[in-house]
Amino acid sequence: MKTPFFSAALLTAFALLAGPQAGVAAMPNEPIQPVPKSLGQDPARARLGARLFSDPVLSGNRQVSCASCHNLSRAGTDGLRHSPGLNGKMTDVNTPTVLNAALNFRQFWDGRAATLETQVDQVIRNPNEMGANWKDLLRKLSADASYTASFAAIYKDGITQANVQDAIASFERALITPSSRFDRYLRGETDAISASEKAGAKRRENVWHSNVGR
Repeated sequence: MKTPFFSAALLTAFALLAGPQAGVAAMPNEPIQPVPKSLGQDPARARLGARLFSDPVLSGNRQVSCASCHNLSRAGTDGLRHSPGLNGKMTDVNTPTVLNAALNFRQFWDGRAATLETQVDQVIRNPNEMGANWKDLLRKLSADASYTASFAAIYKDGITQANVQDAIASFERALITPSSRFDRYLRGETDAISASEKAGAKRRENVWHSNVGR
């Protein structure tokens, strides 16, 4: 069994899986809504997804994991202009953060994936990224007794492509950051940001109402 990839962001994600936290009401007439406290993911699926996320067995050469590029200790990215994928081959673009990716209306920089599940599939099969194929990947996972038991306990049909995608996407949906100072301000904590930041927020709100909210 591989050692899970843990970080402060990962531990926060698991804390959020318990469900929404108590908070004050959001600011009235606010065009921007705060990041939700939780997206209500199933904890068991997310924990399995966390293990898969950090496991290089998902790649064709067993050397690249999702966490290789989406480093949770570096804001869910790697900070590089281009990321090294399978056998060190560089990707065409830099890695977008996985933090709050569940709130995107499309995935990837070019928006080619409509869901996190589709994004998982495309990254795993991309020859420049993880370079795997599902037949071989499912065979490797099925040969691992721990994975077999974990999938069987969570999914009625055990290890399948759809279930692998679902588990990783469940984990990614737990990677939200709801406690920034601005999010706290949006929830009504008026002292969470400075006076100058409040002025900037007010200007943004006025621009929004004059151009969109009329």
